[in-house]
Amino acid sequence: MLVEMDKLSKKKYDLLPISKIIKKYFEPLKFKHRWGPNLFYYLAGKYGIHPTYIQEMLTIQMDEIEILYAINQLKKKDGSKYDINLVKSEFQKPIKLYKGSWMPKNKIKNREVLLISSGPNLNEYKKEIEKFITLRKPFVIALNTQVKINQKLIDLHAACNPLKLMTEAKQYKNINSPLVVPISLLSNQIKEILKKVKILDFGVGLKDSSFKFYDTCSNIPKLYTVAYALSIAASGKAKKIYLAGFDGYQKNDRRLKIIDEIFYNYSKARGTVPVIAVTPTKYNIQKKSIYTI
Repeated sequence: MLVEMDKLSKKKYDLLPISKIIKKYFEPLKFKHRWGPNLFYYLAGKYGIHPTYIQEMLTIQMDEIEILYAINQLKKKDGSKYDINLVKSEFQKPIKLYKGSWMPKNKIKNREVLLISSGPNLNEYKKEIEKFITLRKPFVIALNTQVKINQKLIDLHAACNPLKLMTEAKQYKNINSPLVVPISLLSNQIKEILKKVKILDFGVGLKDSSFKFYDTCSNIPKLYTVAYALSIAASGKAKKIYLAGFDGYQKNDRRLKIIDEIFYNYSKARGTVPVIAVTPTKYNIQKKSIYTI
């Protein structure tokens, strides 16, 4: 009803609150009785968006506001035709490796690298992390725009998932550091949104459960930003990789297993360096307190 009112009325309605009600009360009923509609598929049908996009977004468990934003973008940009790179990326199908134009080892070789994600522990250890960066001067790569540390301490942001990039593109317009992405996977729509952002092109391919590193590109096993960032550090001949803000997920969350597998596959690849978490994490990786490093 709100969708129709939004179309016919001058007043615009926010669908996020009703989406939260659906998630809290109606989805459990739908799961129990195995019957019922889906708001996002309904919106896709209404706006002529290819339903595969919705399936992809639900598969990787994007939150409601991200999905609604993506739908809003797709309805403006001919979402009836799906981008094969989006389809491949979300279903983790093989993607041909293309060389990039940026060579990470020019910046990273023989340096420590700090990968920063946005887990709640990042806020708790914010001062210690900033002090660590100031004293040790690692090369700092942020994995998303929600990383809440002094932006002047971030050397670059990394992103590789086309669908996530589409939903977060406007946020990347506000970053001060360069954004490293695989240009070969970006649609013209995303390129247009990011045209004022300094882009570094590091190529990526998707291949089974293995990593392989080259000067300007890498094969990775999953199109997850953590895998992409690890490959940048390894291709750049980093001395060591530290992680901060990688809290992990609950034990029954499928993403915990997926990312643990990424770390495992990375550890078995040729040309890797040690990975050490310096803030608390649920992932099965080496851990050290940031106070003892």
